[in-house]
Amino acid sequence: MAGTKGAFDLQPTLTSERLELRPLRAEDFEALYAVARDPLIWELHPAKTRYKRPVFKAFFAAALKSGGAFAILERGSGATTTWTRLSVKWRSASRFWSGACGAAASTAS
Repeated sequence: MAGTKGAFDLQPTLTSERLELRPLRAEDFEALYAVARDPLIWELHPAKTRYKRPVFKAFFAAALKSGGAFAILERGSGATTTWTRLSVKWRSASRFWSGACGAAASTAS
């Protein structure tokens, strides 16, 4: 999408002095599962069996496929510390506007 007006990278790599946030990769699985396999992490979560390898593997695969998952690494050691997943659903912004702005937006499209 380079050169496309209005396009932006949905999976950038961001760095700070201590951390790096980058797109999740298949090779991140083992490091993340090493933490996720602890049942206590999921004790209060609705998906209580996510500590089981097949369940976590399916969850991880869906995250990879989503295009919105990121690994968070400690820059000093390069260790994968955790991950996050963002879900972006594109909708018409006019749905959230009210009054004159909403009316103008709906007539402009």
